[in-house]
Amino acid sequence: MNQGYIITIDIGASKIRGQVFELCGNFSPIYSIKLTGKDLDNDSFLELVKDCIYVNDKTKPMFRGRLLAISVGSPGPLDPLKGIIEEAPNLRGVKGLNIVDVLTNEFKVPVFLLNDADAAGLGEYWRGSGTDCSSSMIYITLSSGVGSAYLINGELQRGLGKAPELGHISLAVENDFRFCSCGSWGCSEAYLGTKGLALTYAEIFGNKDDDLSLEVQHSISPQMREGVRINDKKWTEVQDAYTCHLAIFLRNIILAYQPENIILGGGIIFDNNSLLQTALDKLNALDDKMMVMKNGVNIRLAKFENAVNLGAAKYAISRLGQEGRG
Repeated sequence: MNQGYIITIDIGASKIRGQVFELCGNFSPIYSIKLTGKDLDNDSFLELVKDCIYVNDKTKPMFRGRLLAISVGSPGPLDPLKGIIEEAPNLRGVKGLNIVDVLTNEFKVPVFLLNDADAAGLGEYWRGSGTDCSSSMIYITLSSGVGSAYLINGELQRGLGKAPELGHISLAVENDFRFCSCGSWGCSEAYLGTKGLALTYAEIFGNKDDDLSLEVQHSISPQMREGVRINDKKWTEVQDAYTCHLAIFLRNIILAYQPENIILGGGIIFDNNSLLQTALDKLNALDDKMMVMKNGVNIRLAKFENAVNLGAAKYAISRLGQEGRG
């Protein structure tokens, strides 16, 4: 299997990003389709995914007939073995969708589905910030949602089949108990996801929560980066509050897993050394007796913005190899 290509699809809350991976190791430019503002159901969502695949397929006409597989990273919860997106809180209107069956019938190639955080973690382990990891690694994405992946020796750990959902483990925050998109209260995602960051911003700037449209929510992270860069007092206060929540979240991960590496990715923290360092300072300031567990744990930023696509490609390559041996 030394020729051909794999189409990788990264499904996010705000956009679908498609990218062609050639087996020689090259990636095409990313093609994106916006989801924000669209009223989705299973059918309309599928049409957007198929559009993204068809556009990427046409970018490689010299490989016509050499499409080997399609590999999709999607927010959970989902069933990667049955190929079903179940009911992701960050994909409103999409429910019980067997995306693997539909795409297999449409494109006549193997189709693989995995949790988007699993894909990103696999991508970072394969070629990114986790390449030097010799044992266990946790990947966390801080974006619209808070996703997570757990790998041991490069193998995804899924329990009974689903990816770990650390973003929906409760976070104890004094006098600030928030409702989460999953329907529960106090989840880490309610503080660390895009909406959670926006709520923190609204509290500090004195804005009303009902003014936080999706467009406004997605604008907060870049505004915070710039505000901190120019030493704006209120934006620095937003980052301080956000990283207090993040430090507690990291403490919980360390106590539960004590991994060799924790890799932090996603739009909120990608390439944001200031945010990382502030979170590490707050984590190191925690002086409870359990923080001896932190010794030896490396916490670093992800290397790739397209880690989901990269990991989806790696996953497909592995699955195609397994099927070939079977």
